[in-house]
Amino acid sequence: MNQAWLHLMTNHIPVLGLPIAALALAWGLARRHDAVIRLALFGTVLLGPLTAFVAWSGEGAEEVVEDTPWASRTRIHDHEEAGERARLVALVVAAGALVVLVMSRRREISRGGTIAVLVGLVAASGAAGYSALEGGEIRHDEVHGLAPDAGQPRPPRQQ
Repeated sequence: MNQAWLHLMTNHIPVLGLPIAALALAWGLARRHDAVIRLALFGTVLLGPLTAFVAWSGEGAEEVVEDTPWASRTRIHDHEEAGERARLVALVVAAGALVVLVMSRRREISRGGTIAVLVGLVAASGAAGYSALEGGEIRHDEVHGLAPDAGQPRPPRQQ
């Protein structure tokens, strides 16, 4: 097991977790279910460090693949930059969710704070999704319509 394997095994955590937390938070807000809101906020708090872990494992994954013949340094760099943005947004949103949770320990949950976290979760979900797209282009040529490792458009499929 190396960091490339670790990165590939964990990279779906923010891609799936952030939108699920956003949906749960939106549902909790719409239904006015404090328990669901608190659970979604707590999940958001956990997703911040998990997203940072995924970004950290990406650093090691880069070391593993950067010198392989198929690796594109440009694609790796673009994915790394997108991952850093996703990490930053997820950590900021996680901090905001933690603040809302701590402030609501002895009183009602702040609706404005919760809505701000929801907006942040939507942004973090988009950033994580874009980072995943950039990461997919490192090794999955089908993402951008090229034949594997060839750099040329695929020939039309024969019927």
